[in-house]
Amino acid sequence: MAECWDSGQNGQGGIRTHGTEKPYTAFPVPHLQPLGHLPGESRIVGSIIAQRQPIPSRSMSGTQQPINGFLIVDKPAGPTSMRVVSKVRHLAGRTKTGHAGTLDPLATGVLVMGLGRGTKFLQQVVATDKRYLTEVDLSIRTATDDLETPPEQIEVNQPPTQSEVETALQAFLGETLQRPPIYSAVKINGRRAYQLARQDKPQEPAPRPVRVDEIRLLEWSWPVARIEVACGKGFYVRSLARDLGTALGTGGCCISIRRTAVGPFTCEMATALDELPDPLLQDHLLDIDDVLRTLTSAGS
Repeated sequence: MAECWDSGQNGQGGIRTHGTEKPYTAFPVPHLQPLGHLPGESRIVGSIIAQRQPIPSRSMSGTQQPINGFLIVDKPAGPTSMRVVSKVRHLAGRTKTGHAGTLDPLATGVLVMGLGRGTKFLQQVVATDKRYLTEVDLSIRTATDDLETPPEQIEVNQPPTQSEVETALQAFLGETLQRPPIYSAVKINGRRAYQLARQDKPQEPAPRPVRVDEIRLLEWSWPVARIEVACGKGFYVRSLARDLGTALGTGGCCISIRRTAVGPFTCEMATALDELPDPLLQDHLLDIDDVLRTLTSAGS
C-alpha cells in the first residue's frame, strides 16, 4: 500500500494516496502549442492513449462496485493536489485514490490519478518526464518563489535583453544540480522543508541532480518571461524562476505554472475537476493494462 500523507502546500513529486484514512491567485494561461521534436534521448514523447472525450454523468443504483484504473485531471489553481485526490475519491465511492506528482496550489494542469489497483502503478508514472509552461516575473522575489507569499520588489537598473534571457536559459539544459525551494516537501533531517519554513526555521534543501531536455523562451516583455520546459522527474519550476533571476542579477518569481504533460498524459486527455462525473464509474477510467503498455512504449 502506498504511503498516505498530506503533501501540504508547495510540494512537488511523489505518490499521494487517500485510502480509508481521514485525512495562491489564479492566472489565465494562454493555449500552449506542443513542444515539437525533442532530442532523441528524451523519454517524454510517447503515444497518446486517448483524446479527451466528454464524460457523461450517470445515476447509480445500489452499491458502487470497486473500480480500478487511471484518471487524468486538469487541476485548477487553488486547491492542493491532496484536495483533488479527496474529491476524486469521494466521486469514486471512497475507492482508494492517489496521484503521481504534486502540483503546487497555484499551479494548474495534468494531475494523473490512480484508483483502486491503479495506485500500485503510480510510481511508474512518477518516473516519467514532464512538460511545463511558466511565466516568470524578474522584477520580484518571494519566500516561496511564487505568489503564495508577499512579493518583494527588486530594483533593476538595466533590464536584461531578450538575447540575455535566452542565453541564461541555455545554462539549465542537460544534467545540472538544482536546489529545491525552501517551501517544498523535501525532507531535511526527517522534516518537510515547508514545515520548518512555516515555523520560522527555514533551511535550504541540498542541491540534487535534475535534467532538462528542452527549454525555450516563448515571449519576453520586461519583467515577464514566458518559458516552456521539458524536464525529468524532480525538477522544480519555482527553482528555475529563482535561479534564472540570480543568473541575470534580477528578481525571479513564478507567477503561473501549468503542467502540460506527464509522460504520455497530456492536457488534451484531461478532464476539468468541476466536470468530473458523479459518480465515477469503471468506464470513465483508462484501463490499467493499456496505460502500462503506453508507459512502456513511451520509455523505450
